[in-house]
Parts: sequence; C-alpha cells; structure tokens
Amino acid sequence: MNAARLFAYFIIFIMVASTLAFVWEFYTQNNQGGENQPPPEIPPTPLAYKSTGEVDANVVEVFPTIAFSGRTNEMDIGKIDAEVQDANGIVRINGSNYRTPEQGSEFSLAYAAEVTYDDSKYSAEEIVEGISRSADGTLYGIEAAVMGLVILPKDIELSNADLNITKTHSLENQFSNAYLSTEGKKGDALKVVLNVRLSGEALIDIQAFESKNLTAEAVPLSLEGKYALSELDKRIVVYGDVNYSYLPEGTALKAELLDINGIENADVEIFPGMQRINLNIYDANASSKQNDLNSAFSSISGITNFFFVPVDENKLYAAIDFNDEQPFSNLRNEIINKISALGISESSIDLKEPSASLNIDINTASEQTAGVYAELKTLFEQKHISSNTYQTGKSSIGILTMPDTNASYTIDVNYLPLFAIPGHSVGEEISLEIDFYGKRSKAIAIRAVEQTAEES
Repeated sequence: MNAARLFAYFIIFIMVASTLAFVWEFYTQNNQGGENQPPPEIPPTPLAYKSTGEVDANVVEVFPTIAFSGRTNEMDIGKIDAEVQDANGIVRINGSNYRTPEQGSEFSLAYAAEVTYDDSKYSAEEIVEGISRSADGTLYGIEAAVMGLVILPKDIELSNADLNITKTHSLENQFSNAYLSTEGKKGDALKVVLNVRLSGEALIDIQAFESKNLTAEAVPLSLEGKYALSELDKRIVVYGDVNYSYLPEGTALKAELLDINGIENADVEIFPGMQRINLNIYDANASSKQNDLNSAFSSISGITNFFFVPVDENKLYAAIDFNDEQPFSNLRNEIINKISALGISESSIDLKEPSASLNIDINTASEQTAGVYAELKTLFEQKHISSNTYQTGKSSIGILTMPDTNASYTIDVNYLPLFAIPGHSVGEEISLEIDFYGKRSKAIAIRAVEQTAEES
C-alpha cells in the first residue's frame, strides 16, 4: 500500500473516528448512575495494536458508501461540498471536514468526506471518477475507499511496537468494518492490515484496511494453439532493430517503402538507443597504453565522454559516449584506426556499437500481402535491419480457456486480436502464442502472435 493511500486512509479514519468519539461521550454522559451507586471497576487502559503482517479476509458485504480525501487550497468547504454533491450518483454527503495535509504538500488543506451513492446505477469507480470531474480544479489527488464488512480468522496476531508487545487475540466476533478498494466486490479474498484497540482482552474496536485484493489481481497467463483467421486487415506492422552503422533516415526509408507495389501509406518511427559504444581491447599491452589511448580518443570528433576500466592484465574496457557530429561509420573506423596506430592489432579490438529500434506501420492496398512481405524482407536485408513483420487480424473466438486448469476468460470485444505472418488467407488456421492477464474471469492486455515453424 503506497504512502499516499495510507495518508488518505488515515485522514478518512480520523474523520470517522472523531464522529464515533462524540457519540461515545454523549452516551456515557447520559448513562451515569445515581450518587449512591458503588464506584465502577476501572477497566485496564486501552492499548492500540496493529496486525503482525497481513491477515486473510473475505468480503461479506460492500456498502454504497465511499470515504475519500483530496488535497485543496479552497477555503470554502461549502463550495467543495456542492461540487461533490453535483457528481452523478451521489445520494448525500454524510459528513465532510478539513485536515492538515501531509508534510511537504504544495496544498494548504486536505478535504475528507463520506458519501452515500446509488449503487443500483453506478459502480464505486464511476462515482470516484464523477467526483474527480465535478471537483476538477478544486480537489487534487483524490484517494477513495469503499466501506464494507469482512470476516477475519478466529485468531489474529497483534503487536504494539511502542511497548514491544506481541500477542495472539481470539475474536469472539470475526466480522470487521473495512476500507476496501473501489473495485472490491462481495466474496473477494483479501489481504488486510488491522488497527485494533483492546482493554485487557476486551475488544474495544477493530478496523480492517485492504492491502491487496487477491480475487481482483491480474494474473499473467499464456497458452498456445491453432486458431482460424476470421479477418485480415490491410495493415502490416514491423518491429525492427538496426546497428548505428546502418541507421537509416526516417523520411528516406518511408519513401523507399512507398515505392513498393501494394503499399499505400507508411509511418516510420526510429528510436535511437543510448549513444554509447562498449569497447573491449584484448591485448597484454593495452593497460600500459591507457594514457596514449586517452590522448587519441580526446582528438576524435563526435566523442563527448569516455572512461577506461582495466578488467585484468590482458583486457581493457572502455565506455565511449558520442553525438552525431560525424556519421557513425566514420566514427567507428576512426576509433579502430587510432587504437591500431598504437600497435594493437585490429583482431584484439571488440567494438560493440549501439542499436536503434524501429516501428513501422504500413497500410496495404489488399488483405493479400504475400508480395508486399517478400519485398519488405528484401529491403530490410539490404539495409541490415533485423525485423519482425506481422499482419494484423482477428479470430472469431470470445473465450480463452487454459488447458491445464480449464479456467475460462472472456474477451470483452468478443474476438481475438492477433499478429499473423503476412501472406495468409481468411479461413486458414495458424499457430498462436497468446499472452494475457486474467482478471475476474476476463482476458485483458492480450497479445497473440503467430509462431514460426522453428518456434513451434
């Protein structure tokens, strides 16, 4: 649980606790006995405990109540209340107040409130999004928790760090009010942390704070299988890498792509990596010539920084940063020539040049892309570009089923988006490797890629 959320929960908890304290004071003041009553037995001093680590819990009920906090500089709390009330689905504001924001905040106040909402029409996530929109420009960094009820284990491990006390407490009533994430649902399995107050062994109060929702966690999954192509797009995507010596110019590469018959448009993005050369010199005399190498590298145009690290008596490592002052192939050759001039053979020089990545998005005239694919392969080979090329498409399946567990995950769009090697026709079966996340029986973040015969 991150620090911002903990601070928000703290503000929310203080707001609710202060209300409960007022009610308790009212109750005790109005239930004092007559003067002749014997003095009551003084109970042990209440002590605050926290759970030792996370505790297993299950959600029994989720209430249509959200407690939230946000940072603000607005001094008129009525203005903020009005903006919150205007959000869709808000039935009423149960209470609101100001608190001191966390230390170092650029805002002067922290606003905290509890609202009841219409859960027959809106989810908790939609309510929080609605509050954010309605109070846009007034409230910032909203953190929210849904009020719920959880069931806990019979025995819980507690500690009081200040007094160095640890103990096992047995709950007579295993239910606890809880602050849940906005995606929490009835029946969810959770990990929670507990704030507990005990007077001796008597429970005064207990609060649970969700730290992890096990049911709502996105679980990485993968499977392989044959799937029929139900649709192919007029689109090819290319993911490539190229060494700096052969780094193309984006506009020129696009022009060459558009010269290929069957390509109607192409978007080219080139992402240069870190401009650093990793150099290893395997020579018994390399370390002794480090000063000469320093002088030689200092005179090379385009080198912005470098340093040497003697690895052992026969190996010297150098990291060389550069800019685009001269073409990389010229820079590379000049570095090798300077080293060779010091009597170190070229076969002892291992220069690892950096690479750049390319993303190319191509629109084709037809779904039949075998010819285009063949010409792309030829062009990339000529330009020393290592590439993975795919045609986008679909398979008309709406459920992914894991073969080992038989667990099923539905696809929201009711089809499987995929990347196929160009050249197929609709109706063909292709071998796919599918990686996705399973969350609440739904498949999300799906990536389905055709495997080549070697990969299969």
